[in-house]
Amino acid sequence: TCCWASTAQVSSEKTAERARHFLRCPARCPRATALSRRLPSLIRRLPVKRLEIAPGFIAALCLLRLLVEPGVFWSFLAAAAAHEAGHLTAAFALHVKVTGIRLDALDARIRMQVSSYRQETICALAGPAASVLLCIVMRKADPACAAISLLLGLFNALPVFPLDGGRALRAMLGLFLPLSRAEAISGWIGLAVCAAGLVGALLGVRKFGLGMMPVAVWGILLLRVLRYAQEEGACFLPA
Repeated sequence: TCCWASTAQVSSEKTAERARHFLRCPARCPRATALSRRLPSLIRRLPVKRLEIAPGFIAALCLLRLLVEPGVFWSFLAAAAAHEAGHLTAAFALHVKVTGIRLDALDARIRMQVSSYRQETICALAGPAASVLLCIVMRKADPACAAISLLLGLFNALPVFPLDGGRALRAMLGLFLPLSRAEAISGWIGLAVCAAGLVGALLGVRKFGLGMMPVAVWGILLLRVLRYAQEEGACFLPA
């Protein structure tokens, strides 16, 4: 997920050490060992000036590795990596400067210096497009990876800020409306989508016994919408 929030600079050595510590967990596998040996060189080659890995990201990966099968775990990592690579590829193709990447427990934030709403729209939608492309490519070789990638792309394409679809919606509205009004309209649309999703999840639990996972997903997304609105000083009422 693209974002334009400031991040604290950390050395590539410290980042690599945190990642190696995660990969040394008891549930590691040969592919994790091989990846840990290549991490320092891979991180140094990243075309960005800042890379920050939050402790929550390491904890979330360890928890996910312990809860799911190895195949599902690596399929999810591949889908997530392809998604973020889509954002970066679009940025480099448009000559947008990427100044930082932050990996959190729930998302990845890519800090870019876009100069137009067109660039922001393309960079935002490039992530879901890359997810769909990976789904098409891997549909026969690895159906699990294809399914995960498709779900990741569709979820991020929702018109909910700070998801990719919400950022693209705000940027496209900014082409025709003042920024304050574009933020207000996109904010209300995002809240409406979250509210509808949360109501639908609750109905699913009551009528079909789907479990609480969908409720948790929509609840977390709603909290993220409100948190980002507070961090960026967004207002849901047009000026």
